[in-house]
Amino acid sequence: MVAHAQVTTPEGADESGWSVKGFGTLGAAYHNSTGVNFRRNISQAQGAQAGRVSLAPDSMLGLQVSAQWGPQWQAAVQLASQDSLDRDYRPGVSWGYVRHAFREDAAWRVGRLGIEMYSQGDGDAVGYASLAVRPVATFYPSTMDGVDVEMTRALGEGTARLKAAYGWVRGRLQSGGYNPYTLDGSRFAVVMADFAYHPWTLRVGLGQQKTRHESSTPELDTLRNALMGIPPNGPEIVERSLMRGRRINYLSASLSYDEGPVQAAANYVSWRSSGWAPQHVFYGHAGYRIGKTTPYMTFQWQKARRDTLPTGIPQGVSLEGDQLNEGAALVQAASRANMWGLGFGVRHELTSRSALKLQWDHIWYRDPNYIADQALLAQPYAERTPKRLNLLSMAWEFVF
Repeated sequence: MVAHAQVTTPEGADESGWSVKGFGTLGAAYHNSTGVNFRRNISQAQGAQAGRVSLAPDSMLGLQVSAQWGPQWQAAVQLASQDSLDRDYRPGVSWGYVRHAFREDAAWRVGRLGIEMYSQGDGDAVGYASLAVRPVATFYPSTMDGVDVEMTRALGEGTARLKAAYGWVRGRLQSGGYNPYTLDGSRFAVVMADFAYHPWTLRVGLGQQKTRHESSTPELDTLRNALMGIPPNGPEIVERSLMRGRRINYLSASLSYDEGPVQAAANYVSWRSSGWAPQHVFYGHAGYRIGKTTPYMTFQWQKARRDTLPTGIPQGVSLEGDQLNEGAALVQAASRANMWGLGFGVRHELTSRSALKLQWDHIWYRDPNYIADQALLAQPYAERTPKRLNLLSMAWEFVF
């Protein structure tokens, strides 16, 4: 199946030696929703604008270099160039590590690591290894500089794996039309387990992030100062908006099936933090291969409560009071997403190392994250009505 066609990491290398492999995607996206920018994920800047074919969201080029010394020592690095908040396409290290197998069933890694509690794992950038044009949902933090330890054991007729990791995460993100936020230096700890009983794989994970940086702009600081003088709820609203030192707890679970012509997966991710509404995300995909062609579908549902703590200022009495009420609602909503969508596509194997994909997505959103809609943000938060986006995508994906 498609999932097995990815550029291999050192675990699949020969007993000793070097390997250099590459991967890439030339992708195009188009929609006609005026004032809307569609992004592959929240690490990108503007994305695809209305009425224009954009290569920015999905196009990328990458290189993987791996080495193995005997049966125990391995090393690998992945470089990738793609759109980011800086829009410079500067190649960056997606992951790079040294791995040591200190027992046949146990190993540790140190370096820049993919956080495997999400189903995307280390292979998010290698589009050829995936069924759809892009991941249905991408979660952050996704990489960290640190160490992990794993143990693998046979369990009945299946294989169980337990992994723990600790490190400092990286990345700059921008959700919806809100201000960018840097994750760099935030601590992250995770423990995960999976059980493979062919053709099924079950994975669960728990993680916690402690953020390092504050979310701060002149406008946000002015709003916080004003709210601090409005008892009794103003100080509590400010506390909900603060990021430095915040602990965010994550839970993930996934179940996948891969045998013969059928490939399918269902996933759940949630996160919680003090004063925040819990965020729930359900997503998945299913495909059926017919010769060299695989029709597929994707789905997503992102849900969070929309209630906010009121300031206590009567609405409609003054313009300044109404602005404070709206600002208080927006800072509480910044951590939330309410979106749902369906996608239908077809993947065709051109060669043993390249594929062409065509995909249509229909997305409903009220509180978006990877979609930037300034007109929606200009509406009063409590009065937002769901909007829709139709997106057409095409991608040529390859490995070499």
